Amino acid sequence: MARSHRFENGRALVVSVAMAAWSVAFLAACGDDATSIGEETAVSADDSTASTPTSSTTTSEPTTTSEPTTTTTTVTIEPLDTSTAVARAQAAIDEGDSLGDCPMGSPAELLASVPDTVELTADLSDSTDNGEVFSGGDVDITYCSLFGSGATPGQVDELRIDVAPGSGVDLAVYLDEQFVDPDEAALESLGDFAGGRIDRGCWTDRVQVCVVFWQGPDLLVAVVTRTSDRDTDPAAALAVAQAVVPVAVANLAGG
Repeated sequence: MARSHRFENGRALVVSVAMAAWSVAFLAACGDDATSIGEETAVSADDSTASTPTSSTTTSEPTTTSEPTTTTTTVTIEPLDTSTAVARAQAAIDEGDSLGDCPMGSPAELLASVPDTVELTADLSDSTDNGEVFSGGDVDITYCSLFGSGATPGQVDELRIDVAPGSGVDLAVYLDEQFVDPDEAALESLGDFAGGRIDRGCWTDRVQVCVVFWQGPDLLVAVVTRTSDRDTDPAAALAVAQAVVPVAVANLAGG
């Protein structure tokens, strides 16, 4: 099933007060090429509100817009070494129902990595869920789920980390097996991160659900967040995944 790639970098609003040659060079630099996560922060805005640069020396008033801007968090990290993590993820899947503690880390360790800009339910760290396995389908995974209660709007009250060994895992198949029709998730590619690719899909099932995928050369890590607010910014899900993925991979590798 085809993915819907809807993420793109917007262009910044610019007021030109310089010479025409500078204006032309600036406009050439602000093209539509998408940038990778970890290279620069992208801010989107409605193109129709941009001022038209001229060669006049008269200073123009900044054009404003009522549309909100969306900022992509910039995170740079070295490529993750997944060689050991792949073997341990497969071993966890092979254990099946006898799997003990979460192989991706303790709740306290995983939650400690989440940035302060993301608000978590207070009792999310009290989760004691062991590692679990889903196998026998098209995408075999080991996963851990953390649950909270009494969330206020905007708070994350569920965090789930799924790991699947293998390259080129079909995200549409994974979504269909685990959560939702992939068409409802509106998958979008967000570029490169830590030696892999990042994709994100969000949907509403009474509450906001987002899954951010990190697909490395031989390992898939999916970080799922649920919030109590239908209007939660999906950027929060991305921030959580960028923090949790390196911790999960390191713990799988025994680090």
